[in-house]
Amino acid sequence: MTTPLVVSSAALIAVPFAVLGTSKIRAVPSMQARAAQVGFSVGAYQRIGVLEVAGAAGVMLGLAMPPLGLLAAAGLLLLVAYLWLAFGEI
Repeated sequence: MTTPLVVSSAALIAVPFAVLGTSKIRAVPSMQARAAQVGFSVGAYQRIGVLEVAGAAGVMLGLAMPPLGLLAAAGLLLLVAYLWLAFGEI
């Protein structure tokens, strides 16, 4: 069931990941600086961006296919948890 609350929640999860992931993929200067600050190469940071954009797309596609949305959200959660545990910040 796709209610306005479900759609809003999916958008609140997907939009920030899509925007920041796209910035990482495009290697905008602020993201290059952030990659250097946390010790990542630009290429590694771009791969993280690809995971973020894929997760965001999966969350939105989950509105039509709920199992996909759950898997995508779980993947984003694991990505954030790993980065937080590994580097102490997001």
